This record gives sequence, C-alpha cells and structure tokens, in this order.
Amino acid sequence: MKWYYNLRLSTKLFSGFITVALIAIIIGGIGVRNIYENNADDTIVYEKITAPLATLQDMTCSYLQIRINVRDMVLDPEESKTKIKIQTIKELLTKIDTDAVALGKTNSTMEGQSHFENFTDAWQEYKVELGKLLEAGARGKDDEVKVIMKGGVHTYGISAFDALNQLVDAKVKQAKQKADTNRAEGEMTARFMIIFTLLGACLALAIGFFIRRNVKFQLGGDPLDVVAIARKVAAGDLEMEIDIQGKRDDSLIVAMSSMVETIRALVADAELLTHAAVSGKLASRADATRHQGEFQKIVVGFNETLDAIIGPLNVAAEYVDRISKGDIPSKITENYQGDFNEVKLNLNNCIDNINALIADGDGLAQAAIEGKLSTRANAARHQGDFKKIMVGFNDTLDAIIHPLNMAAEYVDRISKGDIPPKITESYQGDFNEVKPLFMTLELIRKGSPVSIAWTILMAYSPLRFVGNLKSPLICCLSSTSLSPCDCIVA
Repeated sequence: MKWYYNLRLSTKLFSGFITVALIAIIIGGIGVRNIYENNADDTIVYEKITAPLATLQDMTCSYLQIRINVRDMVLDPEESKTKIKIQTIKELLTKIDTDAVALGKTNSTMEGQSHFENFTDAWQEYKVELGKLLEAGARGKDDEVKVIMKGGVHTYGISAFDALNQLVDAKVKQAKQKADTNRAEGEMTARFMIIFTLLGACLALAIGFFIRRNVKFQLGGDPLDVVAIARKVAAGDLEMEIDIQGKRDDSLIVAMSSMVETIRALVADAELLTHAAVSGKLASRADATRHQGEFQKIVVGFNETLDAIIGPLNVAAEYVDRISKGDIPSKITENYQGDFNEVKLNLNNCIDNINALIADGDGLAQAAIEGKLSTRANAARHQGDFKKIMVGFNDTLDAIIHPLNMAAEYVDRISKGDIPPKITESYQGDFNEVKPLFMTLELIRKGSPVSIAWTILMAYSPLRFVGNLKSPLICCLSSTSLSPCDCIVA
C-alpha cells in the first residue's frame, strides 16, 4: 500500500469519503430497488387479487338478484311486474358479462384460469336456460317458467355460482400466497439491508481507521500535537523536545524535528557571530557548509556582510596606525559601497591633507637651506588645525627671519660706516638678547676710543659666550655711565 501512503492527505480523505458514499449508494440502491419491488407486488395484489375479489362480489350479488327476480316472477306472475323483472334481469346479465370480461383479465394462475373457464361454461348454459325462462314469462306461461326454473336454470345456475365461489377461494388463496411471498421478500430485504448496513458501517469504520492510521503515520503524531509544534516554531520557541522514536523517516513530525534542528543550528551560528563581534573577534565566521538551501544562503550572507563591514574597518585601522607612526600610506583605490565609501574618501582626504602638510614643510625647509628666507607656505591650501600648523610655520619664520634681516641690515650699514639708530622694536627671548649688541652702537657714536675698543673686544671675544657673563657684560657696556673697567669688575 505504499502507493496509497504516497498520496496527498486531501486525496486520501476524499477517497475515503467517496468509498463511504459508494457504500451508502449501494445500500440505498438495494433498498430502493426492494421498495419498488414491494410496490410492484402491492400493485399486483390490488390489480390481480383485491380488485377482482370486489368484482366477484358484485357478480355474486348480481347473480343472487337474478335468482330473486326469477323467484318473484314465479310467485307473482302479474304481467306489469313481470316485464319490470325481465328488464332488471337483462340488465343484471349485462353487468355480469361486463364484470366477467374484466375478471378474465386478472387471472394470473393456472388454478384461477381453470375456475374462470368453468364459470364461463356454466354461465353460458345458464344464460341460455334463463333466456328460455324469460321468453316463457313474457308470454305468460307460468307453468313453463316453473319447469325451466327447476330444470336447466337451477342446474347451470348452481354450477355458475359454485364456479364463482371457487374463483373467490382461488383469489383468497392467491392473496395469501402473495402475502406470504411479500412477507418473505420483505423479511429478506430487511435482513439484506441490515447485513449490508452493518457491512457498510464496518467497512466505513475500517476505511476510517485505515485512513486515520495512515494519516497518523504520515503526520507522525496527532494533528493537534503537530499544530502545537508548528505554533511554537512560529513563535520562535525552539526549546521543545520532539519525540520521533518509532516514527517514519518520511513523516511530518520527523521533518519538523529536522526543521527545528536546522533552525537551531542557524540560531547558534548567528549567536556565535554576534558573540564574536561583541568580543572583538572580527575574523570569526560561521561554517556555511553545515546548512543547506536558503539557510546556507543566510549564513553565507552573514559571513559576506561581516566581510563587507570588517574589510573596510581593517583597512581603516591599518591606515590610521600607519599615519599615527608617521608612515603615510598611499591612497585607497579599492571600491567600497555606501557609508564605507565615505570612510574611504575621508581617509584619502586625510592622506592628501597630511601629504600637503609634509610637502609644504619640506618646501619651507628646502627654502631655508637654500637661503630663500622670504619663502612662505600657502596656508589657504589647508584647513582646520593643519592650517594653524602652516600659519604657525610662517609666523615662526617671520619671528626668526625678521630679527635676522634687521641684524643683517645693521651689520651691513655698520660695515659701511653708517651707524644706525637704536633698535626700538620689541623682540622676544634670545632675539631680545641680540638687540643690546646693536644698542652699543650708541657708545661708539658717543664714547672714547677705549670704550670703542672694549666694546669691539667684548663683542667678538670668547668671553661673550662664557656662562652668564654675556648678559651683565653687555648690559654694562650698554650703559653710558660706566667705564669698561667697571664692567669687567662687575
């Protein structure tokens, strides 16, 4: 019955209902046929027995009325009354003939046909003798009427009457036989219906049990249990334990158990990837070969999603690390999508800005080496803090080179004997210490040759660079109220 097991559930149920319906149709058909047969038998009983018995009763009554009228003719031979009686007798004879014709059509047995033929023969003889009696009565021959009445009319009348009684008995007998037959057929039909009904019920129960057993095998359990499992799975509850002990491998419950295990494996891999991501283990991936079909596509999608996320993150981390160590990498040329492309563009922009900063720094250094002290970086090329750095470089160079230019100008003028005036601009730090050297020029313009000699000596003497002698010495020399000796003593 493997072919039946492989049928769809709807086909099995429909075939079961069809079978039960066929059983009901067969039982009903047999019952209807027997009912029609009983109806036919009832019709036969009425047409062949009941109605003919009524006809026989009418014929008997008509015959007796004929005898009564014949008797009255003998007892009261008055001519006027005799004519009435003769007319009545003729009408009764016609009626009996008509009933006899109808009765002859209802005979269905040999016995009934035999009695009917006996009646017909006796009746014909009776009518002949009765005709003679009526003719004699019409002529008023009362003695002849009496003779005929006691003779042939009496003899054939008794024979006809006996034949009618025999026909009644035959019809009653036939009715009894038919009733017995109908009763036997009814009892047989009842037994047949009971037997077939019981057989049909048993067969229907057997089919129902077979279908139930087959469906239960196909489902692997009660449908309510299967529905309960399906609802739990739909609600995301995978903690249930499905008992598949003794269940067919191709049953629904085994398939659902396999489905639950597959989903559990999918959930487990999802939790694995989530935990790995939270723990910073960005290289962790799920084993997609553990899954099949669309579930495998889901896991592959997870892995590819992580690759798509973590690949750009790793590149970004590497670039940030290299930049933090001063190792400026080349720009990123790989293609990224969406927000990752924004990260790539930002990193490339950062690289461009840093490279521009380095280039301007190198340019300023090279210009300084080449003595191009007026060279400055274009700070407008930079933004934010990078711009501040370039502005700081330029300001630093201005702060260094302006005093140097001033010093170079003063030295150049001094070398030409053009003693410039005192420096009035403000300088900071070490640049401010250079300023007093040029302030001694005022001594040269005002002082004695000794002062000038001492000033020149100390300006170019190694003692100027010894410890802290520089500051007091220069300060003394720059004073107009002290002599060189006083400065040395100081």
